[in-house]
Amino acid sequence: PYFGCREFPVSFCEAKGETVCPDELTGTRDLGYMLFDMDYSDPSEIRPMFFRAIMVDGKVRIPDVHSGEVIM
Repeated sequence: PYFGCREFPVSFCEAKGETVCPDELTGTRDLGYMLFDMDYSDPSEIRPMFFRAIMVDGKVRIPDVHSGEVIM
């Protein structure tokens, strides 16, 4: 996974058990469109895939690629 494109690699894991959201991250924030992945199904026309990222109490839900929330 990456923050932005491939120039900002990240590492993360699923939180186990109860997590506490810091006060500064509570509430809802629209983070705008984020890169989901690149579609290489047609090598002559590689296309970016985006989703609308909304953070709720410090968590961003990543949609399934086939959900309709991922756009090209």
